[in-house]
Amino acid sequence: MNIAFSTNFLNLRAPKELIDISKSAQIIDIEIWTNDGCFMNIRSPNKIQNSLIDEGINILSVHAPFPDGGLIKKGEITDHIKLFKEVCKKCSRLGASYLVYHAPVLRNEVKKKTVKSKAKSIKLWNKISKLADDFELKIAFENLPSNKAWPLGLNISETKEITECIHTKNAGFCLDLSHYLANNEYVGYEEILSKQNLLLIHASDSLRHHDLHLPPGEGEHGWGKFLKYFRIKCSDTPLILEVKSPYLDGKLLRKIMCFMEGGAEEGWKTNSSRRINDNRQN
Repeated sequence: MNIAFSTNFLNLRAPKELIDISKSAQIIDIEIWTNDGCFMNIRSPNKIQNSLIDEGINILSVHAPFPDGGLIKKGEITDHIKLFKEVCKKCSRLGASYLVYHAPVLRNEVKKKTVKSKAKSIKLWNKISKLADDFELKIAFENLPSNKAWPLGLNISETKEITECIHTKNAGFCLDLSHYLANNEYVGYEEILSKQNLLLIHASDSLRHHDLHLPPGEGEHGWGKFLKYFRIKCSDTPLILEVKSPYLDGKLLRKIMCFMEGGAEEGWKTNSSRRINDNRQN
């Protein structure tokens, strides 16, 4: 099982903190959020990459910044593309293989809280994907909870449709499990994990209609069934822990990894909060 963790919610102040968390968690693959913490204004990507390599740490993916609410005005497209190109450069120099992307929508294509048309947005997504491809990066479009761009949420089927509109072969989708529950989807795990263009999975728990990014086992996600199909259908797909918790540190990430690798038996959910809290005391 290829488990990684995201720097999102960690509020890192220096790369040294990332190294310490990686060692404590015993997880060597990471996803960096470029607009978060100490990675917001990286001036020497190669220096950071080398320091991580020296510690046996690999940057698997980079999460691209996204506009507030996911909406873009026509006059903002050039700046968005320019920013994304800089992220591609940074991603490439950090040695990452994937870029995670929240698909924005042109403001004039959203009417009465519904995406009425995607024609101009599709052109933008293709330009973005072509840029990533120029840097030999795979781009993973993520399913999203409700926001201004996607008032009803960007569900799994719609995310897959976006990837099918992309002309380059580097596009796939990133399954975010918290967003899956936030959108109250009932697509079966077997169907989701059988999709050929599934590139990454953001693993966390939540409650239906809520985007909480809880530690696995503290929400409503059926981890026993999910991990059963995961092992059958896509065991090589990177599983990135993107967890929000006041107890978030290397030790908690380590316990979550053991939970995932142990199969997350169906009986876990009933006493999940007690078990996780008991683990925190150890």
